[in-house]
Amino acid sequence: EPYRTDFRGLASYLVPKVNVQVAATFASTPGDSLRADFIATNAWIAAGPQPLGRPLTGAATVSVNLIPPATLWGARTNNINLRVAKVLRYGTTRSLIGVDVYNLLNADTVTNYNYGFVPGGAWLIPTAITPALYARISAQIDF
Repeated sequence: EPYRTDFRGLASYLVPKVNVQVAATFASTPGDSLRADFIATNAWIAAGPQPLGRPLTGAATVSVNLIPPATLWGARTNNINLRVAKVLRYGTTRSLIGVDVYNLLNADTVTNYNYGFVPGGAWLIPTAITPALYARISAQIDF
């Protein structure tokens, strides 16, 4: 398949006066190759303009991708995550109390589709999207 570019980055900084750790990650990944899976049955093959002349070998159906591979692509996913944590020191112990925010852009990019092709059916209807914006509170103690 053709080369497809993916970008990733990470930045981190410790604000010295207030001992706050700030970090961000960025990822931009291309979408998956799309398919159109058609289920051909023995009856459909026998009724075609050029019948096979025999039933399918080993199965009553066969799945056929109607789109050449690596020619049609899903949407690119762009994602930014952010972390802010306060550093607390007491004696030889160091603690981090923080908040992580995922999918800061609140993107709803489609990550999976219905690839089953039926004329007039639900082909390419989204079945999964990027999870919505959410946050996580965390604590870490180093001793």
